[in-house]
Amino acid sequence: MYTLFKKSFAEDSDFWKQLAYEELSHAALLKSAISNPEMSKQLAHDASNDLLQEVVKAKEWATSLLIKFSGVKPDRLIAFNTAIEAEKTAGELHVHSLMKKKNDSWFIKVLKELHEYDHDHLKRIKEYVKDHKIVGG
Repeated sequence: MYTLFKKSFAEDSDFWKQLAYEELSHAALLKSAISNPEMSKQLAHDASNDLLQEVVKAKEWATSLLIKFSGVKPDRLIAFNTAIEAEKTAGELHVHSLMKKKNDSWFIKVLKELHEYDHDHLKRIKEYVKDHKIVGG
């Protein structure tokens, strides 16, 4: 989504480019963690049905937005509000997962790291909106 916003908003392209790059790194971190058969087995065992349902809903929401925004470019404020909502959703999923796991688990370490990234992204997006006076209209 951030890559799409980078292409859609020239005035913000560097900002979106950085976020897109960081999200790819986060995905690589998760992919690396679950590519280990033992870790993948532990994840399948530890993940609750509620969490899996929330992940599926979040993925469907993100996919629907990609399809929508690929057809009709959102205005700048909608793009930033959508990014804020996406980071909040990701953060909530990571916190929900953290509360149900053992503190020494590799999965906890990955989730804590991802939650910190979510929080950082959320803060940076909000600051960017404020600093650049991005408003509707």
